[in-house]
Amino acid sequence: MNTKGRANLRNDVFTAALIDHGLAMQGIAGPKAAYLYLVQRRIPLLIIKRVMSSPRERRQPGAAGLPPDR
Repeated sequence: MNTKGRANLRNDVFTAALIDHGLAMQGIAGPKAAYLYLVQRRIPLLIIKRVMSSPRERRQPGAAGLPPDR
């Protein structure tokens, strides 16, 4: 059984959820609050910059094991 793949999947899903929350926060409380939230959750700065500046260029749902939007 490959447990390493499952650990990576879990981490990617968790990270995706944190980023989704941060982007929602950006729309509500502004970019500074979203940035601080993501930094405090140890999201890499390159990822924070990419998702906050170009949210449409994010990975598509399902890329990290998330179900696509219906």
